[in-house]
Amino acid sequence: TSHYTAWWYKYHILETLPYDFKRETEFINKILVENPKSYQAWHYMQWLVDKSPEFHDQIPFLKSTFIIDEKNFHAWSFSIWYAERWNQYNEVYLLALHQIKIDMRNNSAWNTRRTIGEKLNVDIEKEFNDVEDSLLQIGKNESACNFAMSLVDKKVELKDRLKSLANKMIEMKPDNFYAYRLLLYVANTDNDTSEIHHICDELIKLDTIRAPYYSLLKAGKIKFQ
Repeated sequence: TSHYTAWWYKYHILETLPYDFKRETEFINKILVENPKSYQAWHYMQWLVDKSPEFHDQIPFLKSTFIIDEKNFHAWSFSIWYAERWNQYNEVYLLALHQIKIDMRNNSAWNTRRTIGEKLNVDIEKEFNDVEDSLLQIGKNESACNFAMSLVDKKVELKDRLKSLANKMIEMKPDNFYAYRLLLYVANTDNDTSEIHHICDELIKLDTIRAPYYSLLKAGKIKFQ
């Protein structure tokens, strides 16, 4: 299934020959069940759905795929493409919400929610309410933290709420460096040098893997990212 040359020949030949969409779908579905991380197979799946003149609902197949691996990057990438190709934004958005409910640490689902949510122009405050509830349940969740910061990027008025949320997270778990990173985001948004230095000192102690990054940030040699 990783033989990319064979896949290339297969779909280029089928571009000139008639084929049965249902039969090809059954063929590729079986392969993806056994080889869910084969990007060649996913590429073929995308080609097959793209070339069809008719709409074919892919949500049931994606749901079954996520039962096997709920964080399958290839499947989530396909879901975003599928939403754009067939205007299935709402369906994929709801799928992302469902998978987040199953596992709040599903980074691929959070990323898809953010990407598709922008297309749907969803209510940013409602999204913030949801991610706030999530972080109060599971504070050490990088994907949810990134999602929260992306919302403030779009609506700066939520900045104070983000700061309050971060402080609540610290009250619950004083060693939660993800919460301090939220505070660092706010401090950089405010361009508060003194606060940036203070938070960096805390993060150097708590998030030792990224300590060099915080040291450079504190010294003003790099910008916050």
